[in-house]
Amino acid sequence: MERQITRIRAALAAVITLVAFWSVPLHAAVPGYPTEGRWSPGPTVAIEHWGFGAESILLSGEGTGLMILDVADPTDMTVLGKIDTGAPVWEIAVSDDGQIAAVSDRFDWMTLVDIADRSAPVVLGRYEFISGVQPWGVDIEGDLAYVAVKGEGLWVIDITDPAQMSRVGRYLNIGTGFVPDVQVLGNYAFLADDQEGISAIDISDPTMPTLADRFLAADLATEITLDGTIAYVSRKSDGLSIIDLSAAPTMTELGTINPGGLIYSTAVVGPGLVVCADGYLGSAFGGVYVIDVSNPAMPMVVGTQLEDVFDVTTDGATAFAIRSYNVEPPTLYAFDIDNTAPFDPPNQIGTLPLAGENVDVAVAGDLVLVANELGGAFVVDASDASRPETMSRIDVDGARVKRIARVGNTLAYVSNSYSIGLIDLSDPQNPLPLPDYQVMSGYPRDVVKIPGTAGVAIAAGDEGVRLVDLSTPTAPVEVGHWLPATGFVYHVDQEGDRIAAAGGTNVWVLNASTLSAPFEWASFTVPDIVLDIAIEGDHVYVSIDEFSVLVWDVSVSGSPMEVAAIDISPTSAKGLKIHAGRLYIAADAFHGLMVRDITDPTNPFEIEDTNTPGQALNVAASDTLIAVADGLGGVEIWNSVPVSDILFGDGFESGDTTEWGATAP
Repeated sequence: MERQITRIRAALAAVITLVAFWSVPLHAAVPGYPTEGRWSPGPTVAIEHWGFGAESILLSGEGTGLMILDVADPTDMTVLGKIDTGAPVWEIAVSDDGQIAAVSDRFDWMTLVDIADRSAPVVLGRYEFISGVQPWGVDIEGDLAYVAVKGEGLWVIDITDPAQMSRVGRYLNIGTGFVPDVQVLGNYAFLADDQEGISAIDISDPTMPTLADRFLAADLATEITLDGTIAYVSRKSDGLSIIDLSAAPTMTELGTINPGGLIYSTAVVGPGLVVCADGYLGSAFGGVYVIDVSNPAMPMVVGTQLEDVFDVTTDGATAFAIRSYNVEPPTLYAFDIDNTAPFDPPNQIGTLPLAGENVDVAVAGDLVLVANELGGAFVVDASDASRPETMSRIDVDGARVKRIARVGNTLAYVSNSYSIGLIDLSDPQNPLPLPDYQVMSGYPRDVVKIPGTAGVAIAAGDEGVRLVDLSTPTAPVEVGHWLPATGFVYHVDQEGDRIAAAGGTNVWVLNASTLSAPFEWASFTVPDIVLDIAIEGDHVYVSIDEFSVLVWDVSVSGSPMEVAAIDISPTSAKGLKIHAGRLYIAADAFHGLMVRDITDPTNPFEIEDTNTPGQALNVAASDTLIAVADGLGGVEIWNSVPVSDILFGDGFESGDTTEWGATAP
């Protein structure tokens, strides 16, 4: 391994050093192009422990970021360093000497990170997989990374020069093609092969991997954890299998246990004891299982904690666990594990708050406000868009922050309650909670600022549209409302004296020239469920769950007419925003951000599309900033350049600039 480290560090001179603490440009800097950066926090879906001597660290993905935590004292876990890897962190592997981490996003990329300096990790290089195959589990052995590739089998990647990684070997799986994990033992790579169980691949010649044996009894294999020559195989609904690999490639099952739920991950505590993560929500048994395997033929559960646990790892005395990010406020848990019979139940001894999923954004000056769902809300300083930094975090006591709007110095947000939450942002570094505003008996689903006023329009479900004055945020006043004859209002937007509202397949346009008495101007139905809505002038833009954005002319009262449709297949637009004659479309995982010129609404045309690393769920735009709430992928931020038709440049992280370019309409 030392030979590998020496080569990697020697290659650093050829690698673009990434110095941002929580941000890194996805596209390389090109003169004349807008600045781009990423605020990387997002859900944690992978954790991995490494320790030697007195050092005990935990690597934790958080969105596109990789955090290094000091967990020597699990009652006081602290962040040592962070780096943006450029893609959501779904899998983490650590070299035996704890100097290198490999992370994969289960979609396109494997990224190598130098973690030798725990306080300043550095991205060494990224390897992009070809279309149609997806990197999952990784194991580092010397100068090679063995990658479980979902659409194929096993890839062997030479990582001698991280800036120019290359595939040197490949085993094409003829089974299910779903290969979520790999672990190397001697001359064999053991693949978790889902329906095909465990495959033993001979890698004595890494350039020619070949199938040596297959153990079909361990079907639904999802993860492999090695303890010497013993493999613990997590098998989802089939529980845990214990397999002897001492006679590899021959595999012998020593025992199995199915405690219930879905076993996704296993970690070894010590001789005769393991912990498993049960990812089944509502499991009657528990999320963290402590299992006595001292007699492999008769393993038994000796303790449980939590429920719906996504991943688990251990330092030999403490188990670290994360739950699914959509269950409760994202948290890293530490449990004391009694490894002496008769085994006491695990005892929670530490927690660390984590970020949630980024589902909405708003921009105001140099600030980006982030709805982080179960993680609350964040205020992000984007005065330097290439390096956005967290200014403050707003804890909302477990509520799901789904939609946000800023009105003056007040942040209004929609959560999973019958109220609108309000935050005083007079000092963005120290936001203060204000009393919630109860929206009659309605369940708020959306909130937008009413232009030119200190008010908001609220999509309030069966309570229709509510217009609320927030000029005195401690005492909001409803100034007007409108109820549909039938149906519910889930989405709302306002421009000038018109309000667009939608729910189900129904769309309404209201005349709000008198806020106290809004009335229906036009209504129509669309062929599928409305996902979001935007209005500008006489035209309404409707995103439907049929891979398109419809454009309707509502200039004549009572006579709306569809005039155009924007095809965004094979995905749907999760969020819409209009600014300065452009329609910004948050188009999920396949397209990211799409930008269309709508100066002629009957003929919208493409300005630019740029893919984002996560799932673009919503978008905000102003004269100075464009921001995309990218789900697991953090928040993408650009400087807006209204005087130019060029918004984005195509970038290639390899450093090859021959194909950089942009097309102006």
